[in-house]
Amino acid sequence: EYLLLCPSPDVSGLPEGAQLLVFQDATNDARHDMLMHVVNKMSDAMLLCDAESRILLLNDPLIQMESIETKNVLGENVSVVYSMRDGTDMNIPEVIRTRKPKLNHRQHYTTRYGRDVDAVSNHYPVIQNGQVLGGFSIHKDWSTVNDLHRQLIDLREKLRTKPTDGKGKGNTL
Repeated sequence: EYLLLCPSPDVSGLPEGAQLLVFQDATNDARHDMLMHVVNKMSDAMLLCDAESRILLLNDPLIQMESIETKNVLGENVSVVYSMRDGTDMNIPEVIRTRKPKLNHRQHYTTRYGRDVDAVSNHYPVIQNGQVLGGFSIHKDWSTVNDLHRQLIDLREKLRTKPTDGKGKGNTL
C-alpha cells in the first residue's frame, strides 16, 4: 500500500507531546502516476475518450505529433478537435458505437489548429462489465515514413544519374 500524509484535525485530549498523524490510502494515486509515466514514455501517440467521445487524455507523443495543447482540448468531442481530410467520420465514435476494434487504419486528418496529420492507427473500445466506458487510439506518425521514402527515391535517382566510372559503365540500381 502507498500512504499519503493528510492534514490532521485538531484533537483535544492527546497526551502532552503526542501528535496525531492521519494517512490516506494512496495506492490508486500511485498506480495512476506510474501508468501516466509509462503512457507518456511510449513511442506511439495515444488518445483516450469517454463514452461520449470527449477527450480525456493525450499522451506526450500525441501532443508533439499534433502540436496541440492538452488544456485546450480536454473535455472536447473529437469531432470538434479533428476533421478527417477525406470527409469520413473519426474512428473513435465508431469504435465506441460498434464495440469493435478498428486496426491498421490509415488516417489523414487536420486538427482544429491547422496541423495536418498522416497516421496509421489502431482503435479500441474500452468495455467493463458489458458497459462501454470509452475508446482509445494508438497512432504511428506516418509522415516520417513518407519522408524516408522520398529520401530513398531521391538517393536512388541521384545514383542513376551519376556519371560513368570511366570504363563506359554507368551506375545503375
